[in-house]
Amino acid sequence: MDKKQSILTILIPVLVIYLYFFMTADSFADAPKKHIWEIGAEASYITNKMPYLKSHGVLYGLDLSHTYRGELPLLFTKINHCMLKIEGKGSFGKIDNNGSLDNTGEHILEFRGLAGYDFLITKKNIITPYLGIGYRYLKTNKTGVWDENKIIYLYSPIGVEINTELGKRWSIATKLEYDYFLWGKVHHVNSSYVSGDNEFNQERGYGLRGSVKFQKKADKVELAIEPFVKYWYIKESKISSYNFSRSLRGVTYYNNTYPKNHSTEIGIRFAVRF
Repeated sequence: MDKKQSILTILIPVLVIYLYFFMTADSFADAPKKHIWEIGAEASYITNKMPYLKSHGVLYGLDLSHTYRGELPLLFTKINHCMLKIEGKGSFGKIDNNGSLDNTGEHILEFRGLAGYDFLITKKNIITPYLGIGYRYLKTNKTGVWDENKIIYLYSPIGVEINTELGKRWSIATKLEYDYFLWGKVHHVNSSYVSGDNEFNQERGYGLRGSVKFQKKADKVELAIEPFVKYWYIKESKISSYNFSRSLRGVTYYNNTYPKNHSTEIGIRFAVRF
């Protein structure tokens, strides 16, 4: 059993026991809405840093999510105040690389499933710790330089969300999250080389993200504006089975590994909840 499996083997039972002992906690706040659909649009500025390469650009995205809050059957009992959420997002834009290879197309797809528990602290405050599973897919392409560059992350979000009623139909939701990196893969396809398909497995890294959402209730819907930041740090990949050393996208790959990389995304999101 490797390190990641050992950590997850310990972490998951601890969280299950933690939720079990608090599932009968007294509630002082009104129950939140049971089903919430949310549609959002966002704009962000993203920077990527690798050895000998820096890239940056603007991304535009759309997302859709559904949240269930309420009772959840479990074996012969029922747990109150549960939170279940599924969400998906797609982003696209143009990326510039060190002043060369500009206008590279970049696309990001992300799907997440979350489960948490609502601690109704007071009539105006709800704290929701949560965990889940996430999938992130990034693709870049530019004719004449490479045909496709695909990066996949599989990770486990572990976070907390704090919802506070402010009065006059306003509320604020603050979210902090640590993304535990489970596995990743980089796949290059380049028809300019004889060995055009190259893959690198990534096993070490982490992500961080945070946001502050300001929400205003209208008659039938709820409007929201949300500044956010996302950060990824992925360490150098394992040694690939491919035997080559060459430059690609301005970076030279030695010893058949994909270099460590940092990614920071800062943006703002607008959403409608109903």
